[in-house]
Amino acid sequence: MKRFTRSAALLCALIMILSLAACSDVDTGDPKSTQGNVNAETELSEVPPGYAAPFTKEDVAVVFGGMTFRTGIDVTEVIEAIGDEYEYREAVSCIRPGTEKTYEFDGLVIQTVPVGDKDVVCLYRITGGDFTTPRGVGAGTPENEAIYAYDPAWLFDGTYYYHSLTDDPNDIVSDRIQLLIENGYVIEIDIYSPDAGL
Repeated sequence: MKRFTRSAALLCALIMILSLAACSDVDTGDPKSTQGNVNAETELSEVPPGYAAPFTKEDVAVVFGGMTFRTGIDVTEVIEAIGDEYEYREAVSCIRPGTEKTYEFDGLVIQTVPVGDKDVVCLYRITGGDFTTPRGVGAGTPENEAIYAYDPAWLFDGTYYYHSLTDDPNDIVSDRIQLLIENGYVIEIDIYSPDAGL
């Protein structure tokens, strides 16, 4: 009788442990799982096979007309390639001697910081047109394609989904990409280098 009671108690304990384990939040490795994915509110309906590579320094750029423009370059290189039809604004820089400038093209905003006698690109904001990231994400890209073009474990700050070179939410000085998503589509992409030209 003791042997039966002990066996029954062990069996009940084992069943209880297995039941609790089955109900816990465990990452299954399934790309459709929202475990570890900040996009838990949205059902990801189509997931390309496998995960893409993490965000790297090579991603801190914009592509237009088959040419890639990185941050940290003189803005004149970009203007020569895109054209001179833009709106222009400037303001005295509060962090460096000189003037910070904004060039607003149709579908792309470029912000610069002064570095010596150059205006160095620190931000590209893609809002439309034929401008994309090096991975082909642009304004109008479906959410699923954009999320899975990079490592899908995006950080979320309440407005933007983002990756930085460190993916540390407390690191505000690393190069980063930010996606603004609305109604299942990307409407804005910021590619930003806070320390451009340093």
